Amino acid sequence: MNSRTNRRNVKQHAGIMTVELAVITPLLMLMMVGAADFSRVFYNAVEVANASSTGALFGSGSTLKAATYDVITAIAEDDAADLEGVTVTPSVFCDCPGNTLGLAGAVSCVDATCDGYGFPRVYSRVEVGQTFEPYINWPGIPSPVPVARESYVRVQ
Repeated sequence: MNSRTNRRNVKQHAGIMTVELAVITPLLMLMMVGAADFSRVFYNAVEVANASSTGALFGSGSTLKAATYDVITAIAEDDAADLEGVTVTPSVFCDCPGNTLGLAGAVSCVDATCDGYGFPRVYSRVEVGQTFEPYINWPGIPSPVPVARESYVRVQ
């Protein structure tokens, strides 16, 4: 009599476990897709940041390199070759202690002077952007997600 009761309990538990699995499987799948989207957006953010840094580092070599926008754009796009729809915007700006002279070409930055401080500091700036399209439109999260990064390095 004891073994019959045990067999009946095992069969009932097996049925309950099957129902629980059927209920929880869609939730688990949704969580897996969410984790995949979350990791993809962070991968894109890292790629965009690396491309921005690479372009700015190339432009920091000299004032002549900082002014070659087409080369900087090509280098940043090559660094983000895994991504689609990447936009690269290189620029040069200079500043003096206490104020920024604003966006200018490398030549005008070299010709400018700071009041009593000598020549201004010249920077190579690269902005890289990309729009990320998630697998699913999640509530509360915009779709597509703009991913952008700006890097600037002082020209040597």
